Amino acid sequence: MRRPPRRFEALLNHCLPADVRDDVTGDLDERYQREVMSRGIRAARWRYRRTALAFSARFVIERLRERTAGRINPGLSLFDLRLGVRMLVRYPVLTLIGTASLAVAIALGAAVFAFISLLLWPTLPLPQGDRVVSVRLMDVAANRYESRLTADFLAWRSAATSLTDFGAGRGFVHNLTRGDGSIEPVNVAEVTASMFTMARVTPIAGRALLDADAAPGAAPVMVIGERLWRSRFGGDPAILRQSVTLADTPTAVVGIMPEGFRFPSVYEVWVPLRLEATVAPRTGPSLSVWARMRRGVSLPQAAAEFEVFRAAAAAEWPATDAHLRAEIEPFAQSSSTLQPAKRMLIGSINVAVAVLVFLITGNVALLMFARAATRESEILVRTALGASRGRLIRQFFAEALVLSAPAAVAGLALARTGLEWGIQAYALSGDGRPLPFWYTPRLPPLSIAYGCGLALFAAVVTGVLPALKVTRGLASRLRETGAGGGGLRFGGVWTALIVAQIAVTVTFPVVMVYVKGDGLQKEATDIGVPRGRVLSAALARDVALPPARYAAAVRHVRDGLAALPGVEGAAIADRLPLMGHTHYLVGIDAGGAAPMEGEYDGYWISSAAVTRDFFATFDAAPLAGRLFTGADYGGTPRVAVVNQSFVSRVLGGRNPLGRHLQYHYDGGGGGQAPPMGTRAPWIEIVGVVRDLGMAYEPDPKVAGVYLPLDLPSIGSVYLAARISGDISASTQALRQIAARTDPLLHVASVQSLEAMTAAGSRVTDFWLHVLIAVSVSALVLALSGIYAVTSFAVSRRTREIGIRIALGSSRARVAGTILRGALIRMSIGIVLGWMLAILLGGNAPRPPIQIAALLGYLAVMFVVCLLACLVPARRAMTVDPIQALRAE
Repeated sequence: MRRPPRRFEALLNHCLPADVRDDVTGDLDERYQREVMSRGIRAARWRYRRTALAFSARFVIERLRERTAGRINPGLSLFDLRLGVRMLVRYPVLTLIGTASLAVAIALGAAVFAFISLLLWPTLPLPQGDRVVSVRLMDVAANRYESRLTADFLAWRSAATSLTDFGAGRGFVHNLTRGDGSIEPVNVAEVTASMFTMARVTPIAGRALLDADAAPGAAPVMVIGERLWRSRFGGDPAILRQSVTLADTPTAVVGIMPEGFRFPSVYEVWVPLRLEATVAPRTGPSLSVWARMRRGVSLPQAAAEFEVFRAAAAAEWPATDAHLRAEIEPFAQSSSTLQPAKRMLIGSINVAVAVLVFLITGNVALLMFARAATRESEILVRTALGASRGRLIRQFFAEALVLSAPAAVAGLALARTGLEWGIQAYALSGDGRPLPFWYTPRLPPLSIAYGCGLALFAAVVTGVLPALKVTRGLASRLRETGAGGGGLRFGGVWTALIVAQIAVTVTFPVVMVYVKGDGLQKEATDIGVPRGRVLSAALARDVALPPARYAAAVRHVRDGLAALPGVEGAAIADRLPLMGHTHYLVGIDAGGAAPMEGEYDGYWISSAAVTRDFFATFDAAPLAGRLFTGADYGGTPRVAVVNQSFVSRVLGGRNPLGRHLQYHYDGGGGGQAPPMGTRAPWIEIVGVVRDLGMAYEPDPKVAGVYLPLDLPSIGSVYLAARISGDISASTQALRQIAARTDPLLHVASVQSLEAMTAAGSRVTDFWLHVLIAVSVSALVLALSGIYAVTSFAVSRRTREIGIRIALGSSRARVAGTILRGALIRMSIGIVLGWMLAILLGGNAPRPPIQIAALLGYLAVMFVVCLLACLVPARRAMTVDPIQALRAE
């Protein structure tokens, strides 16, 4: 007989009343024993825990109701809600500001929570997608995953009992030839036919792949996605009876999968995976393996079974398998490459957003408190007539709930749009590469619940907290007399909220200026030729295309394009101007150099590998020395051309010709890798050209180095052509030339450099829109809070103002006294916001014009905040001392 979980038994014994404790625990224990026999111990323990929590919560709530009966009734009546609606209608400006601000806060919180969930805890949008797992082998010695899994896959598929529907596959990019002869690259997955069974998704037309399709000698077939079918083939159902060219092979389309299905990641074409029936371990192609957990099986159980398989394989093949470890993980989560530190950093964004949401709701609570202060006489009268403090708090909560309910609806709608924009921006930040198909803009149920929880939290903060302060000390205030003689006072919490809101209002626009300023600098970077007249395209090598044939095809496309009328020149490079260049740490010979920046033993520079016609295409004549010649190409680079910024930033203006540099460290960015390390060859500088948009000031990597391009050694390059004629005609001609050259040459991202820059700016614009929305909300709340506090101060000090004016104080001096507190709060908030903005902006130097603009913005912010105090201050100066004293 197995005993239920002890902690949950103890919880039940503590929470249940004595008269029912034995009966309930006995019944639960009997059901637990039955489920252990029928469903297994894990399922039984899970059921017992859930039931124990439900019973305990129920009886705890009943006990609380008994203890609070007659004190504070937490229930809300329809009358409370109707009165709440009436009060909101009575104060339309406060209602509009509060609802809009809470909607922004809820939208921000729900959207960020949903996006972080997609990054950290992705789930497959498939039937029972949580049961789809990835099966991998970790090479413990090399600290990497072993991908040659053909032998393991065949063994697992026949022996595993915890998993079913095993599948395997690998991905490629292949050219798909359209009916008009044009060629475009598509993401293709070679998969076993069992993938479709495992996914539980059926084609909308035709059939899925079959095992027979992978048999030797079988005719080439493929299944395509619905989006591809509609965009490339016009949704023509006759495509199922036709053959199209995939790579250089005529292939029959046998099925169409529904929209949104791109398993295992981003694929829209599926072809059969052909595997050898007998293969030695650690041989064969790189594969991904996936499967479904059987019903009632957990991840630890599946992992335990595969650990047995691993141990047996290690004993049979110790040379190849002794250092391997089996891992079973949810499929979508296994695709994440985020390190633990980065996952923690991403998760902490929720904390920052929660703080912002609290600030917004706190400032709405400040407005509600200011409004409640104007109703002090009403509250005192209701108290004198017998209303309890709990009844008054419940009424304030009802008003806040009525305010937050429409804000929740609007906020969740905004969150759906914001999540869609965020996913688009995330894709653009990755050079436009498609995201896995589980990145969908639909708000998951947990995010909707999170947004509703934020709305309830906002109702508590904006309703209960002001009510607790307003209703505190009602008995003593009933004995007070005189208008403004005593009563409510703003405390330090409300003051801190106003200061924090002003700081946020200052910080976000300043950061926005930093972000947009960097983008504007990039857009203003001069590359010497109109960027709208430069046509660019990415040329990549198919996996089946040999390097030498690829290099010949790229040169043929460049030469064919350069020969067209209206094309003034064409060149090849691993990076083009205005693109993100690879950056390196380099060392300089002993001939003298500029002081090093930072703590690095070297100089950060940008680097690109180019063909000899690159500089002529961009009209960059040598400023000193020479450019590349045919003799410079082939083998390890021995010469380099540098830009003007390299001469000034690295060499300190010294003569660069004949000097030598050495590549030490790769800072990231891809492209052709130069020889690196302390034993790498020294490269001679033979020429200098003007800056061509490798980076922009004040980035130290504006210093740039160009090396000769070795085409066969790199799998992807960019083509650039300077066009004097019709750029759209040249675009079409480029595609046609590439289609005629080689069906295995991938051509993508055909656009002008201007369009490429605009695509990069869309990421910046997305964050600008987010910052603008938050900043406007924060600004409106800050100004409203300042106005409310100042108005409250005037209303509280009416008697004092009247006495001071009657005793001869000038009205201006009285107004200054009233404004002093507001001015102190504004000044502290602006200074804190400026300091926070400097911290977020980093240590990068800023152009003087940008610094001047930011200082001007701070002055404008101070004036705007001051204007929020004018109306209350003017009211203070118009107080009639006779009427003020008469009110006593």
